[in-house]
Amino acid sequence: MNNEVNIVLDPKKKRLVILASIIMYFNYMFANMGCGLTLPRLLGGLNAMDIYATVLVFSSVGLMIASPVSGKLGDTLGRKWITIFSLAGFLICAAITGLSPNGWILMVFWALTGICGGFFVSASFSMIADVTTIEERPKFIGYLATAAAVGQLVGPLLAGVLADNGLVRGPFFVGIPLGIVVICLYASCYPHVKLGVVSENNKIDILGLLLLVVSICSIVFFLNFGNVIFPRTSPIGIALLILGIVGFIALIVFEYNAKNPVVSVRLFKYKEFRIAWICHFLYTMYIVVVSGYLVLFGQNVMKVSVTVSSTFAMPQTICSAVLASFVGLYISKSAKNYKKIYIFMGICGAIPLLAWAFFLTPSSSVILIYITTLIGGAGYACDQVVNTPYLQSTMPKENYGAAQGMLIFAGSAAGTVCGAVSGVILNSDAPLEESLTKIFLIFGVCLFLVFIIGLTSVKTRAAAKE
Repeated sequence: MNNEVNIVLDPKKKRLVILASIIMYFNYMFANMGCGLTLPRLLGGLNAMDIYATVLVFSSVGLMIASPVSGKLGDTLGRKWITIFSLAGFLICAAITGLSPNGWILMVFWALTGICGGFFVSASFSMIADVTTIEERPKFIGYLATAAAVGQLVGPLLAGVLADNGLVRGPFFVGIPLGIVVICLYASCYPHVKLGVVSENNKIDILGLLLLVVSICSIVFFLNFGNVIFPRTSPIGIALLILGIVGFIALIVFEYNAKNPVVSVRLFKYKEFRIAWICHFLYTMYIVVVSGYLVLFGQNVMKVSVTVSSTFAMPQTICSAVLASFVGLYISKSAKNYKKIYIFMGICGAIPLLAWAFFLTPSSSVILIYITTLIGGAGYACDQVVNTPYLQSTMPKENYGAAQGMLIFAGSAAGTVCGAVSGVILNSDAPLEESLTKIFLIFGVCLFLVFIIGLTSVKTRAAAKE
């Protein structure tokens, strides 16, 4: 048994480490979703609604930058103190965000919560993997998924109640007590262990990370601050656009040849990986729109309370939690079912967005939103389950870890792109309702592409053999 785990603990400490990991993952979802729900009300009170999309996108940028680095640092330097310090940083930055006197301070510290989150969120999975056997692991990973679903349900609901009772800044502090509990449990029960050594094969790709930061931040600054702080056609705007494009091209070229890339570009040579990555990237846009721009429409256009807007995604969360296991069982019956799942996933993602674009008005009933997010939840269940086994169906086993990391990267990249594009639309002179309708339409078309990909491109070798 001792040889089957990375870190051997006595039963009591093992249970406490697993409990801490589950609490940490729940607390992140609980706090992050709750805070995100109240951002429109908080920014409105600070007369800073014009940077709403920028606030969302910078949090995604932070998560995207930190995620590729966190696992490698944990392996080489030890997970214990990286997780403890990043979790503490998350709690502190969230509290400062809640205390922010203006939108710009809020934006900076909310972005820092994204960076801190990128360093500890994946540790929930890694620490459980360190102290459990292969046979035990799926059960506890299932507990993590359940904890996340509960956090996504409870966090927004509590935040809505607090905001509607005059405590709009309250959600930024609700995660502190549980966060302190997690820090104490890890400090006392999880040992400081370095599972690897720094070498040419596992050291951090500093140049690749720098190119990633420069290219992404340049494009984000161009899209979100262009025509707000500076004209997009000004020397600053043109320079940012050129720097972003050149940096992105350099990133692809360098990472393709790098021994240990931050962004595993070479994985795109596998067709199944390309399909899974693109479909997850596109479906994450639906999730971003629901959690950010649908809530904004509800609070600022339909004029519903924060509590009511906190329930918009509940049908989606419940549906995805219930259907996920059935999707897995359906896929396991035959590799031919991948095609049907991707087609179904694309339809379920496109219908809600297009329905909101064409039918959602200030006087619409919230029942329309509940029905459409229920449909979206069915597609979300597919997105949660289908991508990993599909990309692994023809990929060498030694690439599984890198491929899973790239899927996480796809999600954070989608949040960044979605926020940047939405920022351009929201920063125009159009009325808010018109701008949000345009956002729904654009990303509805993007989700329809998942249907097209499933219909025309999804064919596994396993299916062909059958």
